[in-house]
Amino acid sequence: MATGRVKSLDDPDEETSFPLGHGHVVHLAGLTVGRSLHQPGWRWSEHLKPTAGTDSCRSHHVGYVVAGRMRWILDDGTELEGGPGDAFDIPPGHDSMVVGTEAVVTVDWAGVAGADWETLGAGTVTTLLLTDIVDSTQRASRAGPTAWARLLEAHREAVRLVLHQRRGAEVKSTGDGVLATFESAASAVRAATEIRDRLLALGLRIRAALHTGEVERIAGDVRGVAVHEIARMVELAAAGEILASTTARDLAGPGIAWTDRGEHDLRGLEGPRRLFSLV
Repeated sequence: MATGRVKSLDDPDEETSFPLGHGHVVHLAGLTVGRSLHQPGWRWSEHLKPTAGTDSCRSHHVGYVVAGRMRWILDDGTELEGGPGDAFDIPPGHDSMVVGTEAVVTVDWAGVAGADWETLGAGTVTTLLLTDIVDSTQRASRAGPTAWARLLEAHREAVRLVLHQRRGAEVKSTGDGVLATFESAASAVRAATEIRDRLLALGLRIRAALHTGEVERIAGDVRGVAVHEIARMVELAAAGEILASTTARDLAGPGIAWTDRGEHDLRGLEGPRRLFSLV
């Protein structure tokens, strides 16, 4: 049975500050909802580009303008402008700025969650993270439908909070886990450990797998051999274990300790793969 929840953006789950602005975020039903304030003179390419490391904003923003006026300039040159009461859908690949002398307040329930995985094209190399709750069927049976639904909601909120903080992008929920993409293997490793620890505090044990390879976005999902590989990898992980492919381990960089788990035949795939367990 579904349960309702109310959260206040005046008492947020997370608060962030950036040059000439700040944001408040709450997590509900697997969504990240944010309210942002941008002071006059703010512009993404001037104030956030140096830390983002991309030529334009790669987030997908869907929301509405509460106060002030905001202008968006898409990478193809298209210019859009919105004021109080206007709803907006701004795709990845844009610059944005405050127009006039009034501060801009927006409510956004898409872009605040991090980089947009929908920008992945055919042959894009990315790091995948797949998590899975250990013994989820037995846990659900023991807990009962109402308690289990609440626990899954807490699970989704914890996962999305970490993805937001580590600039991961959720591809889909698997019911008792999540598939996400990362531009950095090191960020994926940190996210995996933080998700594991946060969920353990909720009484949930997970297993996780990391793999870097080529994927393609098709119909709201990602496809490719890499997706099949990581699905088989997570099946081999023990409770609390984070497994990585050789590629993901190498790209994660120095300072991370791994244990060699040897070569394994992954169901349905040709040739053995060497796997590593995060220490």
